[in-house]
Amino acid sequence: MQIGVTDSPTGQQLRLEGSLTMSSAEELKRQYRASLEQGYVRFVVDLGGLSYVDSTGLGALIGLLKSARSRGGTAIFYGAPPIIRHIIELTRLDQVLTLCDNRAQAEQAVATPSSMARP
Repeated sequence: MQIGVTDSPTGQQLRLEGSLTMSSAEELKRQYRASLEQGYVRFVVDLGGLSYVDSTGLGALIGLLKSARSRGGTAIFYGAPPIIRHIIELTRLDQVLTLCDNRAQAEQAVATPSSMARP
């Protein structure tokens, strides 16, 4: 898996490409933990480059959200390909993760305080 990182006025942008699995989830965790240590608390995560995600990968996405929220921030996800969105919905994680269709919606959601209020 590859992770692209870009800073923006709304927070840190993460672009995930490839497979987010047990063998690659630790890389995502290292990246967001380093970002949190640098003071980033708002994340906009592009899932458009993901081709596969397993349960460990889903756990890493939840971990990112929980870690950001514990510091007063949030993580908003967008651009999930149909198969990735289906997996998220099948596991009912769409009840936890905020999924947007595109980057503009995600950036608006991350800047809106109500997006941080979801359980």
